[in-house]
Amino acid sequence: MKKAKQGFDHNKALRIEMSRKLRKSSDRLMESCGWLYNLAEAIDYAPDRIRSITEQLEVLRGRMKRSRRPDGREGNAITSALRKLDEYSRQVKSTKEPLSVLGIMEDAARLEHYQDILADIIDR
Repeated sequence: MKKAKQGFDHNKALRIEMSRKLRKSSDRLMESCGWLYNLAEAIDYAPDRIRSITEQLEVLRGRMKRSRRPDGREGNAITSALRKLDEYSRQVKSTKEPLSVLGIMEDAARLEHYQDILADIIDR
């Protein structure tokens, strides 16, 4: 009888442990779903952001063509933004670093940041 109770306790402990592992795996999977949603959103918005940045660059280009004398502060801000955009483009095209979820998320955040920088320059 004692042996049967020990077997029962052992089986119960195994079931409890397996249940805990299943719950933990389910939680991690749900967490990764959030990451994937954010990743998909970042990828989905990237073409629109790039198009918007391109339009902003064209606005600044038109402003430079019409300007009689360049504004030094604005010129410095534009030069800085262009440097950042060029570096971004080089890094995105690089095959030295493999794509990663975090890398793509960081790229999306950088695009949004560059879009904001250009908007600030245009709104001055």
